[in-house]
Formats: sequence, structure tokens, C-alpha cells
Amino acid sequence: MTTFSLNISIDSSDLMQLRQQALDIVVLKPGSGGTDLVWVEGTPQQQNTLTWTDNLLVYTSNTPVQVGAVITPTSETPAQTGEVYSAQSSGLLTNAGRGAPGQIQVTNDDSNTNVRGSMMITTGLAQAYTFNGQNTANPFCAESVMFNAQASFRPDNTVRLVIASNVLPGAVPQQMFGPALTVSMGSQTSKDIAYQNGTFVET
Repeated sequence: MTTFSLNISIDSSDLMQLRQQALDIVVLKPGSGGTDLVWVEGTPQQQNTLTWTDNLLVYTSNTPVQVGAVITPTSETPAQTGEVYSAQSSGLLTNAGRGAPGQIQVTNDDSNTNVRGSMMITTGLAQAYTFNGQNTANPFCAESVMFNAQASFRPDNTVRLVIASNVLPGAVPQQMFGPALTVSMGSQTSKDIAYQNGTFVET
């Protein structure tokens, strides 16, 4: 298991402006497949630390993937790349064997769950993290999958940092946030970030 961390510094004048405007630090994990969700949302401090590991969860939900919706998992299980997971009755997930390398695949074998009147489920990946000492886990991507169909996700450790207000973890963003900083961890396990003059920069 590998642990990753971002150390985010904000100077006092920028922090004051963020607090006056009730703006929060928001983190997404783009590019894994499906629709990106708000993964992390937290109140900014002068020194902020976000840590996570490469452990993943796969989940199912009956929340529709639509703008403004907060995806609430109804079932989840630890997941590994190269595996296929089957959503059974009521979205219960079971391992269905080997799949495509580097991917996590979910087959909808649940004929009982309906989303917006259609025989389908919402599925995606979730991940635990610690932000400024607070531990939680949230979904970071979502896709609608019809009965007898399959979704594929290709997770990595790229994150996107933005400043935003009135967002909730697990939500389908109502608009594109900006300016944003996309950070690819690559082979590195820790990076330093600064928030300066209204934008994030790597230092």
C-alpha cells in the first residue's frame, strides 16, 4: 500500500479573502472514467494536508448521475485493478473474476434496481482520505449502467484542485470550476502546493 500526500499552503491575506467569500478547497480525481464527482471538500487553513492511499472501493447507488445530484452509495466493496465486479440484487457487489489489466469493471446483473424508471444502476469508484486530520471516504466518479451492460474505470493518482463554494462531497458539479491545478503524482508520493493570487501552483 502506497500513501500519497499534498501539502497545501495559503498565505494569510489569501486565506482571509477565501474565508470572507466562504470558499472551500475542492479536489476531484479526473480521468478515471464516467463523470467526475467532488471527492474532497474542506475549509481552508494556512497549512493544509491531504493524504490518501492507493486502496479503492467500488460502489453501486440508485442516485441518478445528473448535475447537482449527490451520489450516495448503497453498497460498496474493496476493489483491485484487473478485476470484474458483479452488481447483484439490490446492487450487492461480488467479485466476478479477472478483467482487463489496469481497469476495474462492473457488470450490472441486477434486474431489480431502477434509476429514473429505467432498469439500471449507478456505479463508480470511491476512496478514503484524510484532510486536515478528518478521515472520510467519498465517491470520485460515477457512471449509469443499464441491466446486462458493463462499466470500466481506469484509476490513477491524478488530482485536480480548485476553489469553490456551495459544493458537497460526492456531488456532480454544477459547472466547471476554475482556475484549477491538475497534479499528476506519477512516481512521487508527496507534493507541495501553494495558493497564490487566486490560483494553485506547484512549488
